[in-house]
Amino acid sequence: MSEGERPLRSANITRLRIIYRDCKSDVRILEELRDELKKRRTRSARELLATVQRQLERIAAAPHDDMNGGEPIANDAQVSNDAKDNTKGPAGRVLSTRETAAQKRIADLRMRLLDLSNANRLLNYKFSNRSRRQVRLIDELPNEIIDKLKEGKRLIFKSLPEPGDEPEDERSDAFL
Repeated sequence: MSEGERPLRSANITRLRIIYRDCKSDVRILEELRDELKKRRTRSARELLATVQRQLERIAAAPHDDMNGGEPIANDAQVSNDAKDNTKGPAGRVLSTRETAAQKRIADLRMRLLDLSNANRLLNYKFSNRSRRQVRLIDELPNEIIDKLKEGKRLIFKSLPEPGDEPEDERSDAFL
């Protein structure tokens, strides 16, 4: 990774906390997280940085287990070796590189779903009156629409009537 590259730059603090929670025993990810948090100035970032540094110190101080390939084992890790090893599937079989890449991609997409920043286009969406790629539903409950779609029912859309509050002088040929 080059000097200026920051893979976690676009992640908000909530996403960074989730990454920490899910990767407490992965030293490489914890170090990337630490490096990113050092560049942030918010109070919550400083608190998470202190937590990450304590976890890295715990991992460094933990006794090494020769049966585990010399990897340090965190004291508070409550996951089995199979759960920590990303190359093993649910039945304990070794995953192919494609399956491992797919799992990583799914995990990344799952994290992107949690992005609550303005960069998330699903949350920060600007409607356009001229766009043909969007439909605005008015006076409908989202849960009812989703239920109807799950049941396979058809939805019928009606356009809004033209507003009737246009002044009379704006309808004249001279104005147009």
